[in-house]
Amino acid sequence: MALLGLYLLGAVSALIAAAVLKRTLPGDESLPFYMELPPYRMPTLRLWTSQVAGSAWAFLRRAGTIILAAALVLWVLLTFPRVDAPAGLDENQAHREERQPQRQEQARKPSKVVAVAQ
Repeated sequence: MALLGLYLLGAVSALIAAAVLKRTLPGDESLPFYMELPPYRMPTLRLWTSQVAGSAWAFLRRAGTIILAAALVLWVLLTFPRVDAPAGLDENQAHREERQPQRQEQARKPSKVVAVAQ
């Protein structure tokens, strides 16, 4: 409520100061400022397509380099070092058995219990 009062006080004091200055300062009887704008013309299809193509190409150059670099880094991290599957297992079974000890270790860890205050 205090902020609303300060806001209204500032608006009212600005209006009062404007009225006082309008009556006390000597007036200038010059004509008001008008600026003429050129007539509006619709852009041609050629101009529009060249602007859109230029903007799209600039975006693809900037964003594409970052996306390509991130994709390459992820590919390298997921691919290397290459581990051969043990004899008698295909790649999917070997991957599942490789992850099994990690899952068992995570299952043994105690989970955090958050108490809810009532």
